[in-house]
Amino acid sequence: MNGLCYTLLVFILLSSLSCTESTTTSALDHAAVIMNEKPDSAKLVLDGIRRSELKNRALKARFALLYSQAMDKCYIDTDNDSLISVALKYYSKRGTNHEKALAYYYKGVVLRNKGNTEAEVNALLEAQKYASKTQDYYLNGLICNQLARLYSGQQQYLESFELYSKGVHEFEKVDSKINVMTAYLGMRSSLIAVKQYERANIYTVKAYKIAKEIGLSQSLLL
Repeated sequence: MNGLCYTLLVFILLSSLSCTESTTTSALDHAAVIMNEKPDSAKLVLDGIRRSELKNRALKARFALLYSQAMDKCYIDTDNDSLISVALKYYSKRGTNHEKALAYYYKGVVLRNKGNTEAEVNALLEAQKYASKTQDYYLNGLICNQLARLYSGQQQYLESFELYSKGVHEFEKVDSKINVMTAYLGMRSSLIAVKQYERANIYTVKAYKIAKEIGLSQSLLL
C-alpha cells in the first residue's frame, strides 16, 4: 500500500469514528434535554445507543449517569450499582459540580433500593455539597426531602423538619407544587413526632391548600 492510499484509509477511519462519536454525543444531548419532561422517551433514546459506540470514558460516564437518571424517573428500581459506579468513578474526579451532584444523588437512589441507609445518607450529603453550588433548585429540593425522610426514620425529627423546610424553599423557586406539598406533609409529621400539634396543623393546612390547587383529593393526604 503506497503512502497516499494509507493516508486516505486513515482519514476515512478517523472520519468514521468522529461521525459515530458526534452522533452518540447528539443522542446523549437529546436525552438530557427531554429527561425531565419525557423520561420514557429519554430512555428510548438511550436504549438506542450501542455500548460499542461509547468510545471513551467521558461518553461511558455520561451514558451511565443519564441512564441511571432515566430509570429512576421511569420508576424502575435497581439495587445494582454497576452502572452508576461508572458515572461516579468518573465524575468524582472531574466534571461540573452539577454532574458530581447528580452522580452522588443517583448513587444514593441505588443505595436506598439496597436498604443501606447509612451509605445513602453519606451519598446524599456529598450530592448536597455539590448541588448547593449550582442553580438546580429542583435537585437541591430532592436532596433535602430525601435526607429529611432518612433523618425522620432515625428519629432526628427537628433535623428532618429543617431539611423539609429547606426543600420547600428550593421547590418554590421552580414552582413544583406537588413537591412543596410533600415537604409540608413531612414537616407536619416531624412536628407531630415531637408533639408540636398546633404547629403541625399549620403545615397540614398549607398542604391541603396546594392539594386543592392541583386537583388532588385531600383524602389522599391523610
